Amino acid sequence: PFQKDLYMQTHHQFQKVWDQAKTGTAKALAYGFVSHNDSWGADSTAHHAGMTTYGLTEGYVVAKAKELSTLAPLPANLGIPPDAALELYHYFVESGVDLLVKRLDPSIGDKMITSALRRSREFPYLLVRAYSADLAPYFGSPGDAAKAITAAEKEFRKTTILYGQALLQDEGTALNLVSEQMADLSEKFLSAYNIPAPPKEQTIQLIAFYITVAMTLCESDYAQEI
Repeated sequence: PFQKDLYMQTHHQFQKVWDQAKTGTAKALAYGFVSHNDSWGADSTAHHAGMTTYGLTEGYVVAKAKELSTLAPLPANLGIPPDAALELYHYFVESGVDLLVKRLDPSIGDKMITSALRRSREFPYLLVRAYSADLAPYFGSPGDAAKAITAAEKEFRKTTILYGQALLQDEGTALNLVSEQMADLSEKFLSAYNIPAPPKEQTIQLIAFYITVAMTLCESDYAQEI
């Protein structure tokens, strides 16, 4: 329930962050946050209505994830259920597009790092004011929710910096680094389904394979979609 509510709050109640932004730097941050929303922003074209091949019937990432699942099924011996598998394909596609964007803009990694290092100190307070009251039931109080939100934002910035550093490398190295990061996350993801993760090196190799196939599927139309 918490994950579902959190998704709904941040992806559909995005206006709350904008409403809290009073200064120029805060509004710039809020603009970036709002532009990602799932109602009519970047996530809406990824999840609901793609701008290219799939018209208004399906999101770009969702459609590509389904295509990838048909083209390259996960090994049956992993025992991953269909709903979890489709979510993994979603991540493979998004990571593949990230690496393709690096071809369009080789400095994208540096921009990610800079955005995380130099983001205004106002931003976590914007998130707290926007969401702490709604998330308080999950943490016991608005104060505890505020602490959790602040900690999550800090952790996300760390992840963004690491991801940016990966995208600064040549494509092959970037692929391996992104696959390593995803392998760490996949262990937690699979544990939620009580599925043991394969050995780390095998997981990295599998992820790199699926991201590479995703890149092949997306390289003809990802730029137009963006």
